[in-house]
Amino acid sequence: VDEIAPPAKQSYLLPGLHVDEIAPPAMAPPKQSYLDRARAASLLQARTRGRQARARGRKARGPRHSSWSDPLGQWNNGHAVWEWRRATGRRSSSSSDAVSSACFPSPIDLRPRPTPRNACAIALLGLPLLLLALVAFPWLVAAALLGYAYLRLPRLLGWAVSQAVTRFGLFGYPLTLGAIHLSPWLELRPARLRLRLYVEDFSLSNPPSLDCPHRHFVSAGALDFLLTIDLRWLRELLRTGRLQPVPVHFEQTRVQRVKLFFELYQGQLNINALTREIAEREVRAALASRARSCCRRQPAPALPNLLRLRIGAVRGLRRSGTKPFCFVRARGVALLTTIGTLVGGAEGSGGEWVFDAEMLLRVSDPSTVLHVCVYSSVGRDQLLGQWVLTLKYLVTQPDYCKHAPPL
Repeated sequence: VDEIAPPAKQSYLLPGLHVDEIAPPAMAPPKQSYLDRARAASLLQARTRGRQARARGRKARGPRHSSWSDPLGQWNNGHAVWEWRRATGRRSSSSSDAVSSACFPSPIDLRPRPTPRNACAIALLGLPLLLLALVAFPWLVAAALLGYAYLRLPRLLGWAVSQAVTRFGLFGYPLTLGAIHLSPWLELRPARLRLRLYVEDFSLSNPPSLDCPHRHFVSAGALDFLLTIDLRWLRELLRTGRLQPVPVHFEQTRVQRVKLFFELYQGQLNINALTREIAEREVRAALASRARSCCRRQPAPALPNLLRLRIGAVRGLRRSGTKPFCFVRARGVALLTTIGTLVGGAEGSGGEWVFDAEMLLRVSDPSTVLHVCVYSSVGRDQLLGQWVLTLKYLVTQPDYCKHAPPL
């Protein structure tokens, strides 16, 4: 209550006493809160910036020639400037900026900032205490460090796994794991190890080269897995000395708070850019490992952009009346060969159909899928066989690309 309105004039029945008005009681103004003080400081800074902007504008425009005089030096008064411009029918943009900044103040960071003086004070006070604790109570300091490491173990484990997967599994493509919680227990009959794996804040980034609006391609608040590992392979390893495949069963998989962003940015879908960038990083790592030298550092190798494909022959066609030809497709490019020539035997005897054709394809994306098909030209084109391969394996794992037995 700021003011109490006086009542209408009236006279009381007491003799000789007339009360015409009641004075409001004296009240102390309310204390300003922290937000009120911050708002007042922001308004003051906004007005100061407005006055500085108006002063810079007047300095850039130069002196005005007007019949209006300022003998008392009131030109720098914002009120006088506003009244004169309103009379002349003009209003500057700086005044409108000042009004808008006064209505919508900018936030102010009121947190204490670290300074060299504060850092020196903390070091001078903290180092003697730390040395005293190390000398007098070493076991207490060790227990405190071990307790802190135990409490921070899930975060440290998540950071270590994130760095390992990013560097060695994805060749530098960013993947983040916030914290990893492990809960193992052992069962004797049957002999198996059960593991509860709980991962927090999983995220796989969008391609850094694409600069998408969203930072992550896929993210999840929590991943919960229940694994069972059969330990009978240890008995076989001890008895025969041969390592058998380790059976791992996922009994439970639960994903919470999943966010998946498919974005078309700069004419390219982010999932395509993601697979391409991971494949490029893998190919670069394979080429760099081959060209690595102990004497000097080699420059980053260039990615291959031309595929030379040679089609030799087709074997094992035992159906009579078959006229085979090959069809090659790679990322929108399709090429055909002529009908092969039968060598060594009659049709249907399993002889070789020789093509001896060579094709050149311009391919700059190592994640491109190469699709080679063999069709029969008799009647409708009937698929006889096919071969599918991602081109990055031609560089990273050449042995994976060979046929068995070779042609």
